[in-house]
Amino acid sequence: MRLFSKHFFTAILSTTAAFSSFAQDWILDKNINPTYQEVLIKDQANLASLDMPGQIVAGFEKIFGSNQLNGQNIASWINQRVKVVLDEKFDIQNNISIEGQVVSSNNEVKTKQEGMVVMSNIGAALYMQAKQYGVLIALMVEDSLNVEKVLINSPRAGILMIGKGLFYGLEKDEELNKYVNSLLRISTFAHEGRHSDGHGANLSFGHNKCPQGHAMANEYACDFNGNGPYAVGGILSWEMAKNCPADKCTEKDKLRLKADALDSFSRIMKVNGKLEFHDPAHEEIKI
Repeated sequence: MRLFSKHFFTAILSTTAAFSSFAQDWILDKNINPTYQEVLIKDQANLASLDMPGQIVAGFEKIFGSNQLNGQNIASWINQRVKVVLDEKFDIQNNISIEGQVVSSNNEVKTKQEGMVVMSNIGAALYMQAKQYGVLIALMVEDSLNVEKVLINSPRAGILMIGKGLFYGLEKDEELNKYVNSLLRISTFAHEGRHSDGHGANLSFGHNKCPQGHAMANEYACDFNGNGPYAVGGILSWEMAKNCPADKCTEKDKLRLKADALDSFSRIMKVNGKLEFHDPAHEEIKI
């Protein structure tokens, strides 16, 4: 889940021809504010066209499987992990089912949310709860055209929920659609996408409590691994800052991206003085 701190957006969830095939794989909750839906569609178009030639760090290739900042590669990576985007007011309880039956209120789905939510990966949370009960569940989601039944048989169900923090302070259209703000949201999608990975003890790459002395001490806003959500989002923001062309990003824009990256990097904790790297392979219920 990504939370909004007093300093930065932090985290622990189709219009152009080039983008059309990518957009069809996303389900956008019809209850998302229409203006925000348009912004998200433009974000995805920006993602698909994100080609920034330049030297990148080795960690980027290790995570994204590409040796260049290429929009189609990054879009493919995110698209494997993000399938559905819900409004924060979406009624989970009345749209979830177990083998066709509505979940009893005694088994109410609960997610811990503190601060101002930017985005959370509720698909991973729902999968873990279903796994705990030993059941298979599905979520009914209505977009602008259809009602879709989304089977949650893996953290890769990719169901994200967006909160008001994602658009915090961006009241004007020019701010909502500003390229750098789109890049920052893309970084958040990548962060949440990592929560769709993992298996066993590292299922969903959950966040850990930040240690004493940290700016977010005692909050579940740090990672005890070097390839978790904060590493994913941070590396992407840093590489976008380095390689964003001058006709799209000002120096101030690049500083904002670097600030976002540094905030993410500050949340990556070493274990016994070393960075740990966890296997991102995701688990799945075979049906």
